[in-house]
Amino acid sequence: MVVQTQRLTIPHPQLHLRKFTLLPLAEIAPELEHPILKESITELTNSCPDQLKVWLYS
Repeated sequence: MVVQTQRLTIPHPQLHLRKFTLLPLAEIAPELEHPILKESITELTNSCPDQLKVWLYS
C-alpha cells in the first residue's frame, strides 16, 4: 500500500536504505514486495548500502 498525506508517507522514502528497518521486516515478510520499487524485502536487504550493524535486542 502507498499512503501520502501531509503528515504520513508509507512506505518511508528511505526504507530501502536502512538495515534496521529491512532486517526485522525480512524476518516476518521476506517476499513482501515494496509497492514503489517492486523488489522483495529480501532483494532490498541484499542490496542495501547501509553498513551499520543490526542485532537482536534481548
